[in-house]
Amino acid sequence: MTTQRGLRGASALALVALLGLAACTTKSTEATSAASVAISFDPAPHVGATTCTVKLSDDGGAPLAGADVSVRGDMNHAGMKPVLADLEEGEPGTYSAPFTFTMGGDWIVEVDGKLADGSPVKHSVDVRGVKRDESGS
Repeated sequence: MTTQRGLRGASALALVALLGLAACTTKSTEATSAASVAISFDPAPHVGATTCTVKLSDDGGAPLAGADVSVRGDMNHAGMKPVLADLEEGEPGTYSAPFTFTMGGDWIVEVDGKLADGSPVKHSVDVRGVKRDESGS
């Protein structure tokens, strides 16, 4: 009887330790390079087509031209196909492409790229409350 209780106690302790480890893992929303990353959508995020724009700049605010930049949009729950877009540079340091939010709800949009000097750029942003249309309904 005490052996079963001991096993249950050890199992419960192991489960608590695993849950604690899982709770400590978070997704960074900071850039992983010296680049500052600003992401925007025009029109505002809604189900349907928009334009995703990413601006990259150095610590002094100067645009970072010549980067290779893409974005990936995922719903914050499993089961949805991600939305992928390769961005093209317009003005120096400004990258954009059409982007389509395929469903209402909360999204995570991740920027992934490589600067002209080969440095990586990674950044993510939570896009909450994507609605069915631009009017918010």
